[in-house]
Amino acid sequence: MRTVLDPEIRTQFGEQIDQAEAIVGLGHDEHPDSAESNAERVERRRVWRGEVQDSILDLSKMLPLGFQDQELRCLLTYLAELDRAIDLDPAAKDEVGEVLITTLKMRDVLRRMVRRSERETFETPDEAFVYLKASLAGLQKAELAKLLDVTPKTLSNWSGGGLVKQNAERVDLMAHLAYYLRPTLTPTGFQMWLQNPSSALDGQTPSSMIDSDLGSAYGRLIDLARSAGGQLAA
Repeated sequence: MRTVLDPEIRTQFGEQIDQAEAIVGLGHDEHPDSAESNAERVERRRVWRGEVQDSILDLSKMLPLGFQDQELRCLLTYLAELDRAIDLDPAAKDEVGEVLITTLKMRDVLRRMVRRSERETFETPDEAFVYLKASLAGLQKAELAKLLDVTPKTLSNWSGGGLVKQNAERVDLMAHLAYYLRPTLTPTGFQMWLQNPSSALDGQTPSSMIDSDLGSAYGRLIDLARSAGGQLAA
């Protein structure tokens, strides 16, 4: 497992999670205002419901493709549960506690997302492959298979849910390179980047370094991809 979130993105991600958790937490009043009318409470909940929806959707837009997909699915599931609980509680009193229970589950997922982001990793080669495939969606199957040094048949197996066991470290490296280069390069540009010699690599290409000694190449290529958006010096 390798670094996937750089410090700036990780900080922004953490701030967005904190904001979402704070908004979700507003749904339960331990000490409600006794002077608040039922109509005012219903309106406040309506506004809060929209804020929760917006905060979760904003958070989902920040996530890199293939990163924390399971947690995001949980959040969206709980968001749907929250909508149902609110619809079944028009008086906004939550007498059976369904709204509270759902918000607690959402907050638990949000805290789990923070812990995972702090580890800065793809959890498994399978997660790395899902991200890489989505990032390089413009490539033909044969092209992607060549990048990963596997057969198209193996690639199809992975795409169908098969475990990524062959060339797992290469899949992991390619996923991280794609992560850092994706903002500035197209899938075709990514292929060109791999074939372009660099003075930072003593005149070698990233691809040749990966093929000759992937373990030694890993750190140097990650640093290169992170610096200046992956621009290669001739």
